[in-house]
Amino acid sequence: MDKTLLVTSAKDAIYAVDSLINWGADVIDLRTIHTKPILYAIIKRAHQKGKKVLARFSGNWIEASENGVDAFTHLSDLWRTTSKGREKYFKFSKADSMQFITTAEFYNRVLPSLGGVDTPYFYSLVKAFKKQNSWIITNTPSFFPCKKKFEHGDTSRNQYRTSRQQQLMLEDLKLSNEITMEEVKAPKPAISFIIMAAKAGVKLISGTQLERFITPGMSLHDMLYWLAHGGLTPAEALRTATINPAIFLNKQKELGTVEVGKLADLVLLDANPLTDINNTRKINAVVANGRLLQRKDLDKLLEDAKEKVKSSN
Repeated sequence: MDKTLLVTSAKDAIYAVDSLINWGADVIDLRTIHTKPILYAIIKRAHQKGKKVLARFSGNWIEASENGVDAFTHLSDLWRTTSKGREKYFKFSKADSMQFITTAEFYNRVLPSLGGVDTPYFYSLVKAFKKQNSWIITNTPSFFPCKKKFEHGDTSRNQYRTSRQQQLMLEDLKLSNEITMEEVKAPKPAISFIIMAAKAGVKLISGTQLERFITPGMSLHDMLYWLAHGGLTPAEALRTATINPAIFLNKQKELGTVEVGKLADLVLLDANPLTDINNTRKINAVVANGRLLQRKDLDKLLEDAKEKVKSSN
């Protein structure tokens, strides 16, 4: 359902939350909200209705956590909001200055000007997250190193892309070649802040920031790869895509682990992911809501996806 709601006041915010829930929303996902009254009105109303609030915005995450944001997305901002130049970045973002510069200039000039991470402040954020039970939803598949390795590097994924998506991928590849900021292009720094927070006790959920040309399904396996590559054990990485989301949504009695009485949502693998996280890609069968999909059924779904792409081009 494609619905657009203009929110300019706390009253509008309450109406928007009620409308989204009536349309079936499980969570309320915030983007750029520039005024505190609107932000806090959304959070309060969502919690009154028993819904969690996600936030993707450039601002004071400690303050937002203390005021009820349940999870934070778009993890590039985890570094930006804890950098030594974070106040400069908040002003840049609030002024919507991105419209006046190119994306390459943003990465090559604006971000380097923020300096390194303010380590004491970073751990103040971690402390606030742990106290308030604020979670992190990852999106590493949208980071440049991940896209270079998987989305750009795995040409077999093109068969699931429309011609428009393939054009967007080529534009993204061109952009990645124009960026000189090493922190953006190196995989370890990109994932290290997430791992640091997780090791300090912040809870993670695997996400993908699925947009433009990122491949559905495969990108989740990419995320698990980077979590393990960055320093989590395979078991810790797997929890971010299984029991952790269930706990976050208060559905751990129904989902998240294999137990008698829970819904039969399973992925059956040909190899052990605890020895190699890449084994999550070796799928033998899937049980979705009690329905068994064997390998031949899964292959048929993939063939159908290819045909839909061909018909849309």
